[in-house]
Parts: sequence; C-alpha cells; structure tokens
Amino acid sequence: MSETPRFKRWEDLDITDDFIFTRVMRNKRLCRTLLEMILKVKIGRIKFLTSHHSLQIDPNAKGIIMDVYLKDEERVINVEMQTANHGDLAQRARYYQAAADIDTTPKGSEYSDLKQNYVIFICTFDPFHCGKAMYHFANYCINHDFPIPLEDGTSKLFLNTAAKALDSLDGDLRLFYDYVRERTTQ
Repeated sequence: MSETPRFKRWEDLDITDDFIFTRVMRNKRLCRTLLEMILKVKIGRIKFLTSHHSLQIDPNAKGIIMDVYLKDEERVINVEMQTANHGDLAQRARYYQAAADIDTTPKGSEYSDLKQNYVIFICTFDPFHCGKAMYHFANYCINHDFPIPLEDGTSKLFLNTAAKALDSLDGDLRLFYDYVRERTTQ
C-alpha cells in the first residue's frame, strides 16, 4: 500500500516554499526590488519573467527547471530558493549559467553579444560554512601577483539567510533575510 502524499496547509506555507516563492517573484515590482537589493544594480525594463522555466538544450542533455528566470536589456538572471544542501550548488550554478547563455544567444550572434549572467541561490543554510551573509563569485586569474578579473560577465551569488552577522547587508536586504529566517511578516 502506498503512502498518501503529505501536503502543507495553506496557512503553513512561507516564502521558502516553491509555490509561494515563485508566485511572489512573478510580480515584476517585487522581483525587481529584491534583485536590485541583492545585485546593487538598476534592473532595466523586464522583457521576460517566468517561473519554473524549463530549458532542454539538447534531447540527450540534462534539462533544468529554473525557479525564476528573468531577462532585461543587459542581463539574464536565474534565482533559486534552496532549503536543502545536496553539496552540488557550485556545479548547478555552472550548469544553469551555461544553459542560460545558450538560451539567450541566437544563432549567428557574436560572443561579445552575451548578456551579463547572474545565478542567485537564496539558501536557508550556509553553503560554504564560513558564516558570510553573501558569497559572490566571479572568474579571476589566480596565478598572478594579484587577481586579474576575467570580465566574462558572469556572477554566481549564494545568499546565506542563516548567517548570524548581517552587518555587510543594506537595511532592506537585512529585512528580507529576517523574513526568510522567521518565515512570517508578524
């Protein structure tokens, strides 16, 4: 006999639940506000915003489903809510970033036409166990006297909403972290 699936009651859903997170982020104003707080850049006119966006680059390749996928004039952004650490976030970020580049670069394009590409994981845990509120990764040359940025237009950000010290965050972003942690507006 199979076990009946357990569903949360509506009253028990919060921002970390896939259903709520993707519904909230479909609102362009709310999505733009959060992304501008995280990235500290002005998001232009949103040309495309969707949730549960499926990308299957090749029938024989691994497909992905992005929680939130956004395009403006200059950038493509993928935002994922993560409540469990399976130890593969760095590899997932790499794969999602590559898939988004392929998805947004039409045949005949120049490589210089690639848009800024951000992958953001909002984690309810510390993905790197260093206590930072946010981990921002970009590509740099490491075998030089000082890091030389590759300037390939890619960034991977991992928000650690479980961080104890939030001093490095702006006030509104700190409030968002508190909201994710407390999972209530009360």
